[in-house]
Amino acid sequence: SRGPAADGRIKPDIGAKGTSVYSTVPTNEYDSYTGTSMSCPGIAGIMGQLYQAYKELNGGINPNSALMKAILLNSADDLGNPGPDFKHGWGEVNAYQAIKILENNQYLNSTISQGGNNTHNITVPSAVKQLNIMVYWHDTPGSVNAAPSLVNDIDINISDVNGLATYPWILDTTANATF
Repeated sequence: SRGPAADGRIKPDIGAKGTSVYSTVPTNEYDSYTGTSMSCPGIAGIMGQLYQAYKELNGGINPNSALMKAILLNSADDLGNPGPDFKHGWGEVNAYQAIKILENNQYLNSTISQGGNNTHNITVPSAVKQLNIMVYWHDTPGSVNAAPSLVNDIDINISDVNGLATYPWILDTTANATF
């Protein structure tokens, strides 16, 4: 399936292997299947491992689910057009990169109040050629038939030490069957 969602959100979020996946069958044997029924358990298993890793790294504390989804999306291997898109979402799941984000403490979990601003300084080593930064939150449900249905609109502004701004991906939310 392809996005965007009716309210402009990127869909799908993430992809995983779902073609020719070996799975158990009721006769205690294996068979090959294709579809979301094959990719969804893979994502669920990876998320279970990421939750366990977070708890082991943080004294048994459960992580915020929005943080875990952000780590999963931000660590994906990009597919298709550069950046997130309405055909591949943020790309194909990369469990190794996701766990490295946790192990290296390369995330920030913060809150913001209505109309507020947060400033965070990130030190980027000079050898880094590409930096993925994501702002993610679970939006509260909008009212039925609300336009727009997005309740909280949080934007990110990134600037370097010289004040040079870098702007995030902005997607055309018009449905397009070709990409």
